[in-house]
Amino acid sequence: MVQEVSNTPQLIHLPLLKVNLIELVSLFSISINLLFSILQNKVIAKYNISKSNTSYSHFDYSANLSDVTLPLTDSSIEQLKTIETINHVKFPI
Repeated sequence: MVQEVSNTPQLIHLPLLKVNLIELVSLFSISINLLFSILQNKVIAKYNISKSNTSYSHFDYSANLSDVTLPLTDSSIEQLKTIETINHVKFPI
């Protein structure tokens, strides 16, 4: 008896492919969200430091930004005291 050989691939691993594809899409989505969050924190940190002479600088909020922003917000004690003085003079609470 002769069997015919089929040239079409069999889709026996289709469920595994679906699971892997879902995992890849999920991982990609999480990676994009994490990257966006880090970039957003960097923009906020740069803006807060560059505008510290004209706008209110919220130290508690800046302290809660991701650790990636630490080099951007590194300031001396004198600079931080100056920013705090500007906050109290321009924006009395």
